[in-house]
Amino acid sequence: MVMRRRSRYVLLKARKAFGVNSNPVLAKNILYIPIPKNANSYFTSIFIYNDNNCKDFDPRKESAIQYWERTKNHSTRYRSLIPPRLNKKIKQRFVIVREPGNRIVSCFVDKFVKINQKSIVYAEVSKVLAKKIRPEQFTFRDFIKFVEAIPERFRNPHYSTQATFIPKDIREEELFRLEDGRRIEKFLVENGFDFPPNPEDFTPSARKVTEYSELEMPVADMPVCKLRDLSRLPCQKSFLTSDLKKSLDRIYKEDFDIYNRMT
Repeated sequence: MVMRRRSRYVLLKARKAFGVNSNPVLAKNILYIPIPKNANSYFTSIFIYNDNNCKDFDPRKESAIQYWERTKNHSTRYRSLIPPRLNKKIKQRFVIVREPGNRIVSCFVDKFVKINQKSIVYAEVSKVLAKKIRPEQFTFRDFIKFVEAIPERFRNPHYSTQATFIPKDIREEELFRLEDGRRIEKFLVENGFDFPPNPEDFTPSARKVTEYSELEMPVADMPVCKLRDLSRLPCQKSFLTSDLKKSLDRIYKEDFDIYNRMT
């Protein structure tokens, strides 16, 4: 048990040193480094589907996590202590980045609007913001204030900076915008990846898609209880007031720099 714990500690420490802070997966000699809130459940499923050792995986019936828990088959996961850039089995790394404003809105919607968070979460929010936060009255503005008040190293991965997960030696051709679906699909197909029939039928936990309307309305200060009453959420930019955009520029400056540098 002591050796197992020590091995896990060494592995995590090595991953951090190599710039791999998430749970990368390897298929077709392509290393996918997932970033939370960047469709990582979907792309992880694609990689497992293309692993010859995981022929029993059907993304229409279960998510990657469910598959790993059911079969204990982790062959797709990259667990080597060799840095990816030195591993001859790796042809290229594959990292998806997302427009930072859309990503943080998506995080708020998925983690607070779509579900009722545990009271312990709101207790922590209240403690950080130094005011009592009632769950049903929690707003996007409250959420951004909470995120900004927490040092990066203590943030939940879903609202940590994307730069935290990106290796420092990443090459430009290894970065892909989530919004550039055609380039992503072209890259995967050129590297021999197959796509399951009807990807839209993936299990909901593997293909999480929130439908936003084209409607613009001010919702930054609308409590979650009222957001849940809307038939469809307004477009993501409706959450971003001018002052909140400035806050996001401060919190995610490096992410905006990375995203805007991409062609």
